[in-house]
Amino acid sequence: MLNKSRMFVHRARIKQSMKLLGDFQFTPTNPGYNVHEPYINSRPISLLSKENNHQRQLLPSLAFPNTSLRHESSKAGPGQSLSLQNQLGKLPVPSLKDTLPKFLRTVRPLVNNEEYEETFDKVKDFAKEGGIGHKLQALLEERGRQTENWFSDWWLDMAYLGYRDPVIVWSSPGIVWPTQIFQDKGEMVKFAAKAIAGALDYKISVDDQTIPVEMQGGKPLDMQQYFKVFGTTRLPATPLDKQSFNPDSKHIIVIYKNNFFKVEVYGETGEQLSAEQIQTSLEEVVKMVSNMGPEVGVLTSNNRDDWTKDFALLSNNKKNKASLKEIETALFNINLDPNYEDYAANDELSKSALISLHGGGSAHAGANRWHDKTLQIFVAESGECGMTYEHSPAEGPPLMILTDHILGYIGGTVRNGSNLPAIKYNPVQQLEFVLNDALQLAISKAKENLDSLVNEVDMHVLHFKHFGKNEIKSLGFSPDSFIQTAIQLAFYRLQKEPGAHYESGGTRQFIHGRTEVIRSCSIESVEFAKAVTQSEGTSSDKFVLMKRAIQAHNSYAKLAVAGLGVDRHLQGMKQIGVENAIEPHDLFSDVGYVKSSQMRISTSQVAGSSA
Repeated sequence: MLNKSRMFVHRARIKQSMKLLGDFQFTPTNPGYNVHEPYINSRPISLLSKENNHQRQLLPSLAFPNTSLRHESSKAGPGQSLSLQNQLGKLPVPSLKDTLPKFLRTVRPLVNNEEYEETFDKVKDFAKEGGIGHKLQALLEERGRQTENWFSDWWLDMAYLGYRDPVIVWSSPGIVWPTQIFQDKGEMVKFAAKAIAGALDYKISVDDQTIPVEMQGGKPLDMQQYFKVFGTTRLPATPLDKQSFNPDSKHIIVIYKNNFFKVEVYGETGEQLSAEQIQTSLEEVVKMVSNMGPEVGVLTSNNRDDWTKDFALLSNNKKNKASLKEIETALFNINLDPNYEDYAANDELSKSALISLHGGGSAHAGANRWHDKTLQIFVAESGECGMTYEHSPAEGPPLMILTDHILGYIGGTVRNGSNLPAIKYNPVQQLEFVLNDALQLAISKAKENLDSLVNEVDMHVLHFKHFGKNEIKSLGFSPDSFIQTAIQLAFYRLQKEPGAHYESGGTRQFIHGRTEVIRSCSIESVEFAKAVTQSEGTSSDKFVLMKRAIQAHNSYAKLAVAGLGVDRHLQGMKQIGVENAIEPHDLFSDVGYVKSSQMRISTSQVAGSSA
């Protein structure tokens, strides 16, 4: 029975009326350094005119695989999913007078008085008239004028394509579906076939552009990410990986016992296969496999530099190269996993979460994966199921909405297509891999690295059932801010000190928008945590402090999603300095900068109707 799906992933010396930029001041308050933060409005959003449409080719025709570092979306259709793209503004470049007070305020709870003095002096020097801060700001503002989104390309490179740790655990989120009860392997195959059919059914709305435009505060959100899920593959390269976009592909990859199969999911005249036809293809796959295949898939779990070298080794063989191309151009993967009953975890939910992240290591399904694929669906004989997705093309919402559709399709509550059988389609094709000694050695090392990483992950899923968002809203609080404040309290209880705390805030109200950091650790959250843990004051006093902490988080969150956070602006100034050979200012190595940007807690939340 389908029930739920769950996603994982102050006081010291202040100079008299010190002006850093001519029109804002730091003012002394009790009980310590507490930086006055002026009211900050979102800067006016420049709408992109219709005259600029020729510069933004949102929907290139992709009749063949398109490998590049950049991609705007997939294919044209009759619907309205991208109809409001021209109403999207450009990501603003915040002003120094907006960012620096916010920065100091977020640093304050993480450093002592002496450290704060040092940070304060460096901010003062950075912001002085004619100084490096103004020079970097001018360069960044010029980049903002010349590009549709001054940060998006940098972010894709910094956070994803240039990031050299493994994509698993470190980057790729897992989405856990309700655990199923299968009486035999046939039931597992039938469920997997319905999951594939559900994903393809959702793709109809992608191709026809009938996905409703998401709105936030009355503003449309950038919908391009929805067109980057199907057919997308990350390809290992150095110093930057690449992305390959193949939205018009007609096949998927099925991985079973480490064996790879090309399975057509569209007929020769372009119609989707029915769920029953897909089931027949999966049954053929199961019949064709008697032995475990070569553990090639485990190479994709390795760090990106080693995987780049191993990918080149694999590609030297003509058969391997052909197999790699079929994987690259597939719409998505479906991984038919083994029984996990012997896999140890804290509980069943935690077990499913771990499987979604890394497949349980080399002893289980570590090689029954291809982690470069944006979308992987896994279904295990023991009933665990869900998704793993490579993060570079999209944030969580498109994948969660896809999850909702798949589960609804399986449950019989949603359907876009007819599920009529295709008249003629190609048979299942097993992909071949030829391994030499060097590749066998690479696989052995990748397995060791995978198991080492698996052993470092401690997972304990909390499924909180006591109350939900409606109860929180009835108290007048933002549910997200309420939970973030609770996490701050929990961290303080455990560590006896505050910790830098990342929350992802979406900036999709801007063209090519991705995320900004919501800095959840605040002066107010620490005051609340101290009062609770040290039993200071009455319950009413603590409630007032809790309310202040929640409101402080909510205020910062609103600024972040409006493009007025701290982190992207500071990262942008640092990066524009690098590109212009400007010596980094001491601020970027300051203890306050480091402590506030090296996050000890990382969080995000994605809503879904099945969650």
